[in-house]
Amino acid sequence: DINGISNEETHLMQLIASHPQNYHTMENTESLFQAMESITLQPFHVHHQAQASVSYDANQLHMATMASSFLSSLVGEFGGSNTAAAYNCSLEFHRLAHVAFEEKGILDLLKISINGLSRAVTKLSSDPSLVDASCGVVNLTIDVLSWEFGSLGGKWGRTGSSALVRPPESWREYLIRPDFLGAVFQVYTS
Repeated sequence: DINGISNEETHLMQLIASHPQNYHTMENTESLFQAMESITLQPFHVHHQAQASVSYDANQLHMATMASSFLSSLVGEFGGSNTAAAYNCSLEFHRLAHVAFEEKGILDLLKISINGLSRAVTKLSSDPSLVDASCGVVNLTIDVLSWEFGSLGGKWGRTGSSALVRPPESWREYLIRPDFLGAVFQVYTS
């Protein structure tokens, strides 16, 4: 840490600043998620070329892997990871942060992860150079689908009893998509 900024935070800022679009002037979370989606899913866009194989820039693949890792870390921080406790804030602060992210961020990450998983599984079978970027998307999807709903989600206020995790109705249209379900089964059988 230099002046309170970790290497990961510095790298992320460089990643965003070097992206071809002008995302370093982000004003809200929607812009952040759009930037991260663009970076994460870039290697998985369908190329309409007649070529059987497309080569990817190593930097582009690294950026996609780092972006999906950042989004997974974001889910972990708001979901009640052990590192979130290091901020020395009250349990109420962490609980409210969890609720706020559940209301304003987790659905966006579900959309990104589902789109990414469907594309990654399709592209990975024809291009093994996408393994790291695909693993990043798979890990992000696992993290998002593991989200604990409710104001007592995560470890903030947990009483020790387990409860059935039920995603909100707003997730239904994404969770029953045939491309997503097919991708989940393909990942499971791989």
